[in-house]
Amino acid sequence: MENQAKTTTIAIIGCGWLGTPLAEFFIRKGYRVKGTTTTPSKRKELIDKGIGASVYRLGESSAHPPEADVYIVNIPPSRIDHYADKLRGLLAAIPGEARQIIYCSTTSVYGNTEGIVTESAILPGAEIPDGEHDEAPHGTPRSELLRAEGLFAADPRCVILRLAGLIGGGRNPARFLAGRSGVSKPLAPVNITHLDELIAVIAELVSREHTGEVLNVCADEHPTRKAYYTEAAIEAGLTPPVFDENDQSGGKLVDASTIESLTGLKLTRIKA
Repeated sequence: MENQAKTTTIAIIGCGWLGTPLAEFFIRKGYRVKGTTTTPSKRKELIDKGIGASVYRLGESSAHPPEADVYIVNIPPSRIDHYADKLRGLLAAIPGEARQIIYCSTTSVYGNTEGIVTESAILPGAEIPDGEHDEAPHGTPRSELLRAEGLFAADPRCVILRLAGLIGGGRNPARFLAGRSGVSKPLAPVNITHLDELIAVIAELVSREHTGEVLNVCADEHPTRKAYYTEAAIEAGLTPPVFDENDQSGGKLVDASTIESLTGLKLTRIKA
């Protein structure tokens, strides 16, 4: 990785909860790292961390992403209108000389599917069948998320990461449900991705210059929602949620065995 780092520039589009520690990781490994943010004040913070930062707002016609060899696109879809169309503009602006593009998507594309889901359960760009649930937890329709994935899947330089629920880096899962009552699906499996393991996965993909694939990223432990969130609340000193015991419905279990086989990493962390 050291020799590769000396000759590779990485651009992280969206230096937030994931992007900033990811940039710091790559800097420690000797890479030249550029990053984007939407505000001048955050730009200064990133520069102070050694990140070559610029202000970039998705969808602005005058905005251009920084030039790099590798791009990691990490812009969550929540609160962004016409998300896929704006990503189309970003993708078009990435230089043809770039070797790899990593797009961070979400396991929300699988919707309310029950049972084990692998990457082939639904393909990038697929249309949601009539009558099937289209809304994702963050408010962005699954159809929009899949359309965005389809744009990246059409570029052979891309690898799409479907990320399960994100924890770590100050994001404690206990706060999501603590103190609530009538919480649904107590028996459904939990799908979690820890920040540290996600960074390790991305670093390995960059090192291998892996492209052209859709990959689930999720810990391989899946306790029930009731067990997981009750324990997380107690450990954090919060009021545990009360689940609707009459709800015996299941949920999806995200299979990340492909990414583990590819990288040789074991994804096991489910606590913040």
